[in-house]
Amino acid sequence: MRRIVSAPRARRKPLTARKRAPLTSISAEVSDGGVGGYNARPLQPDRDPLGIEFSNLYDGDDDQSEERPARTARPRNDGKRRRRSIYEAALGGLHRDDLDEEEVDERPRRKRKRSRKRSERRKEGKAVERKRESARLAEARASAEEIPEDGDFGGEFQKFDLSPQLLKAIHDMGWSTPSPIQDLVIPIVLSGNDVVGQARTGTGKTGAFSIPLIELLRDRELEPGRLPAAVILSPTRELALQIYRQIEQLSAYSGLRCVPVYGGAPMEPQLRAMRNGADVVVGTPGRVMDHIRRRTLRLDEVRFFILDEADRMFDLGFRDDIYWVSRRLPEDGRQTLLLSATMPDEVLRLSKQVTDDPELIYTSQKGEERMTVKTVEQFVISVDPERKMGLLTHLLKDEDPEKGIVFTRTKRGADKVTERLRKAGLDAGPIHSDLNQRKREQILRKFREGNLDLLIATDVAARGLDIQGVTHVVNFDVPENAEDYVHRVGRTARMGQTGRAFTFITPNDGSFLTEIEKLINLQVPTYEVEGYRTQANEEERARRREREGGRTSQHPMAKQLSPALLDILNRSARGRGGKGGGRGPGKGGGRKGRGRGGRGR
Repeated sequence: MRRIVSAPRARRKPLTARKRAPLTSISAEVSDGGVGGYNARPLQPDRDPLGIEFSNLYDGDDDQSEERPARTARPRNDGKRRRRSIYEAALGGLHRDDLDEEEVDERPRRKRKRSRKRSERRKEGKAVERKRESARLAEARASAEEIPEDGDFGGEFQKFDLSPQLLKAIHDMGWSTPSPIQDLVIPIVLSGNDVVGQARTGTGKTGAFSIPLIELLRDRELEPGRLPAAVILSPTRELALQIYRQIEQLSAYSGLRCVPVYGGAPMEPQLRAMRNGADVVVGTPGRVMDHIRRRTLRLDEVRFFILDEADRMFDLGFRDDIYWVSRRLPEDGRQTLLLSATMPDEVLRLSKQVTDDPELIYTSQKGEERMTVKTVEQFVISVDPERKMGLLTHLLKDEDPEKGIVFTRTKRGADKVTERLRKAGLDAGPIHSDLNQRKREQILRKFREGNLDLLIATDVAARGLDIQGVTHVVNFDVPENAEDYVHRVGRTARMGQTGRAFTFITPNDGSFLTEIEKLINLQVPTYEVEGYRTQANEEERARRREREGGRTSQHPMAKQLSPALLDILNRSARGRGGKGGGRGPGKGGGRKGRGRGGRGR
C-alpha cells in the first residue's frame, strides 16, 4: 500500500511544476506501519478503502486546482490522533455518530469482542478449576471415611495422639519411629508453643514441623478459594519442592492443599493455584514477596509461620526478606517455627525478632555430639590440583556408587566436571542455578528414579536435595564454609541409612579442613587411592601422627637405627623445626620457621 502521511500546519508552497486534474473524491489510506494521512487524488468511489464517496471537501474548480498547495510528509506523534485525523479529513467535518453503522471502522468493536471472549474463557477456566478442587476434596473425604478409627498403623507415632488419617499417611510413607528432632518438636508444636530447633541434616526436620502442622489444620473449613493458614519459607527451589511433596503425602487423607511458589517458574499457574484456595503456601522468599505485593497471597488467616534452613537463608542474603514477610503476618494467634542444621548467632537474633517465648531444642552440640550423622563414613584425600579430575574418575569407577553426588564450588566447575565424567563413560548430570527450572526438575527426576547415576551440584543445591538412596558424596572442591560441609555430607545416610563421603584436599586447603574438623568435633581419617600417593599425602599423614602424639619416624635411616637412637634423632629434628630449621612436621617447621605446625621441607 502506498505510504501517505498527513500534512503539517506549516506554510504551504504553490504547485507550479504541473497541473492537477479536478478532484471528485478523496481517500484516506493507512500504511502498514500505522503512520497515516490523507491526500487528494482522482479515485473511483468503489476503490475507496472506506467505501464512502466524499465531494464536499473540494469543489472541482480548475483554477483552484492549479494553485492547490502541496502537502509534505510529516508524521504525527500520536497514533490515535493520526487515525482520528484521517477520519476527520475524509469525512469533511462529519462525526462518526452521523454515519451509518456499517460505515464505521469495525476494529474497535472487534477488539472489544475479543476482550469479552477472553474474559468469558477466564471465567469458564475458574469454574472448571473450582469443580476440580471440589471433586478432590470429596475424594479425600471419602478416603478418610474408609480409614478405621482403631487402625493399627503409625508405629510409635501413635503416642502423639494423631488423627487416624495422618497416622495412615505416615504409615504409607514407611515411617514407624520418630527421629530425635521429631520426638522433641511434635508435642511442643501440638501444644501451641513457638519452637527454635537445631538438628543435624538428614534427621527428619521437615517431618518435625509438617506432621503437627497437618494435625492442627485438619478441622479447617475446606472450601474452594480459601485463604492460606500457613506460610513456609525455604532458601532454595529444590527444598521448597521437597517440602511440598512431603506435605502432599502427609495430607493425602485430610484434603489439605499445599501450593509451591518459587522463582524460575511461570507465574500464571501459581496464580491459578492460589485462586483455587490453599491451606499451606511454601516457597522462596522472593516469590512469596511478589505474591504478597500482587495481593494474590493474602495473609489475613495465617496461623503458622515456618522457617526451614534459616542459616542458609542468611547465607544467601534473605535476612531482610524474612523480616519483610514477618512484619506483614498477623501477630495474634500466630505460631512460629524455626529449624536449622546449624545455629549461628545471626539465626538466634532472628529468632528473637520473629518468635514469642520459643522452646529451644538442640539435638547436636559442640563437644558433645558430632554435627554430622554417625552413619556416614568420612574421608579426606590429599591430591595435587592438576590431578583432581583423574582422581575423581578413578574413585568413582572404583567405588561404583548406586547414587552419588559430586559437589563443586562454582557453576562453571560443575559443567566442566560433568563433561569430563561423561567423556570417561560415566552417567552424570549437572544441577545449579544457571539451569532453568524445567531442566533442573528433569535432571532431579531422573536421579530420583535411578536413571542417572551421578549428580554434579553446587552448594546452592546442597540444602534442597532430599533424595533417598544416595550412597556416596564427593567434595571435589572443599567448601569454604565449614557449615556447608555439614549440609553436603548430609545428602547421604538419610534417616538412618549408611553412606560414604570423600573430600579432596589440596595443599592450599589445610585451613578449611581444620575448621571443618573443629565444627564436627571429629578428625576425618585419610583415604589412600592406589596410584595417587603424592607428597601431600605423606605430609598430611605425618602431620596427623604428630597431632595424635605418635612417634613414628620419617627418618631415611629408620630401618637401620635402634629405637632409642631413632627417638633421639626424631626429638632433635622436632627441636630444630621449632626454631625454623626443621625438615619434619614439628612446630614451626615451615620454610622460614613462621607459624605453628608448618609442613617443613
